[in-house]
Amino acid sequence: MALTGCTDNPLYAVLQESLYGQGAGPTGWAAARLAERTDWPPLYHPARLAANTVPLAAVVYHDDTYVDAGLSLDTARTIGTARVWATNEWEHDGLAASGDRVLARLMDLAAGRA
Repeated sequence: MALTGCTDNPLYAVLQESLYGQGAGPTGWAAARLAERTDWPPLYHPARLAANTVPLAAVVYHDDTYVDAGLSLDTARTIGTARVWATNEWEHDGLAASGDRVLARLMDLAAGRA
């Protein structure tokens, strides 16, 4: 919680809002002056992601407090070379809480060793 707090990390709040904004319509969930914006540019190009040839590894936490695991898995299925490790060993904090275990597993996935 401390790593994503807005007091010591104010940029986090600004970036978090924009992650969900794409196309017409407001995100509708953060501070009123951010949530009312309706002209979000596209964040990604689906056809380019589907044709991706760069190795990509991702971890999806089943019990993630902030990110819906189903949406993450659905998104990963649309990216050409995505390799996903789905786990409930951590919540949203695996990279920081696991020492080097999550990063090592992701590096192995990206290299085709796992």
